[in-house]
Amino acid sequence: MNSRDDIYSVEGPERHSDYQPAPGPDRYAASAAGVARHCRNCGQMIDEIGGGNFCPGCGQPLRQMHHSSAPTSGFAIASLVMGILSIISCFFYGLPTIVFGPLAIVFASMARGQVASGAASPASLGLASAGRIMGIIGLSIVAAVILVVVIAFAFGIGSATP
Repeated sequence: MNSRDDIYSVEGPERHSDYQPAPGPDRYAASAAGVARHCRNCGQMIDEIGGGNFCPGCGQPLRQMHHSSAPTSGFAIASLVMGILSIISCFFYGLPTIVFGPLAIVFASMARGQVASGAASPASLGLASAGRIMGIIGLSIVAAVILVVVIAFAFGIGSATP
C-alpha cells in the first residue's frame, strides 16, 4: 500500500514515506512567531516547526495544514462603532460625544491589550486605531465648540445689551 494511488484512497489517511512536498516556501508552515497549526483531519495541534512532513496524529501531509487564526477583537469593533458615534453625535449638542469618545478610547486600549496577549488577531489593531482616532476627533470638536461658546459669553458676543 505504498503506491501513489493509495495517497488518495477513500479508506482514510495513512503515513506515506514517498510523499515529496512541492519546491519553494511552504505557505502553510508555521511562522517563527509561533503560530499554532491544527490538522484538518484529526484536529491535533502541530506546535513543532520543521519536525517532519506528516501530522503525528493521523499521518496527513503538513502541506494540508492551515493556520488557526485568532478572532477579531470585539473591543476593536466596539471602539470603531463608538468612534463613529462620537463624530456623528457632535451635531447633537455634543453631549453624546462626551460618552462615546472616551468609550472609543478605552475600548481601543483594551483591544490593543488583547492583540498583545495573542487573544485577538493583529488585524484588530486597525479597527482599534480608527476607533481611537475618531473618538479623539469627536472629543476635540466638542472641546473646540465649548471653548468658542465660553469665549463668546465671556466677551459678551451675541448679547442684546448695547
